Amino acid sequence: MGNKQQKSDQINQSQSNQKQNTQQIQDQESNMNFNQLKQQLIKEQQKFSMLGVSLVIARNNQGKFLAVKENYDQGWWIPGGLVDPPEDFVTAAIRETQEEAGIDIEIKGILRIEQNFNKSARYKVVFYGEPKDQNQKPKQIPDSESQEARWVTLKELEELGKKPPYLRGQELLVFGQYIEKGGPIYPLSIIETTLVDKFDFKKQVDINQKSNMQIEYQLNQQNNQIQKVQQNETKYVPLNVKLVNAPTNRMIGLSLIVIRNQEGKFLAVKETNNRGWWLPGGKVDPPEDFISAAIRESKEEAGIDINVKGVLRIEQDFTGAFLRYKVVFYAEPIDQKQKPKDFADNESEEARWVTLNELRALGKNPPYLRGNELIEYGQYLEKGGPFYPLDIINQLK
Repeated sequence: MGNKQQKSDQINQSQSNQKQNTQQIQDQESNMNFNQLKQQLIKEQQKFSMLGVSLVIARNNQGKFLAVKENYDQGWWIPGGLVDPPEDFVTAAIRETQEEAGIDIEIKGILRIEQNFNKSARYKVVFYGEPKDQNQKPKQIPDSESQEARWVTLKELEELGKKPPYLRGQELLVFGQYIEKGGPIYPLSIIETTLVDKFDFKKQVDINQKSNMQIEYQLNQQNNQIQKVQQNETKYVPLNVKLVNAPTNRMIGLSLIVIRNQEGKFLAVKETNNRGWWLPGGKVDPPEDFISAAIRESKEEAGIDINVKGVLRIEQDFTGAFLRYKVVFYAEPIDQKQKPKDFADNESEEARWVTLNELRALGKNPPYLRGNELIEYGQYLEKGGPFYPLDIINQLK
């Protein structure tokens, strides 16, 4: 009996110690402050390398699609590959199609933006293109880029996929059917690319304080573009790209949000460190996606829970150390009566619902405006500029 009682006491003591340890761990976790949690998240982010990828669905005037036979028996797929700075997504799409398929194409629009996280974070833009020369023959000679390329119907592609090397993926079949059924091709104007040598804050401040005449000129140009998009059913808009040397393809993702309430006011955030008034936004923290980041940043910086309605613009620029891939969303508050944040923390100083005139007035005094984005997008929306459905962004698990 004595041994049994001793063993029972040992078991009870062990269970008691385990409960105490568990409670201590829980207490430690509950006492961890926001900054500590943020540091843990940063360590997790460092496990991810972020890369840009351009993929192309190309179709000729016979309704056939361009298929590439990949090296190393990977199978038939679509032209595409990594973005190599200083090129942008569109330039990469044109280059990859020439290298892998031997076809010079004109990029007509965007089919989808995709992002997925595995060992790396990949931001993919799937373009729609057409050959510049309908008589140009696809590549037939193997090299380091591919084995060959062919114009095929979707039925012919299915037949190719029944025998080795099979299909590398279903993308061409899926997007081919989507296009044949009249699925929308989104305009290239969604993507705005400016690659610069480095970010000069003082220069940016000077740019932000440019004359009202210059700002009005930009807005008029933007309004003319809106009218052209609305008049053109195919929504094909040329892309204006400026490229400057960029030595790396390391990328970070950013979500920015233009939020408007039912009174027509926009949500402005007073940034920390005297940076001025701006729109809510910040870095995507993998493995979260762009939409989740937009919702989180709006809550953290402005105290407002939002319903993300669509995409206004996708921007790509270079800071001197890495590429920044930005998605600018349009959103509305879930609760129209919810009050913006009115206290300072490490995310922001405060937030306010403002008209564009009120925002301009804020920008006349310190800390001024961090940038003109909210004014420009506000004007764009007030003049009826379109935003694009969230379907354009696909989060791949």
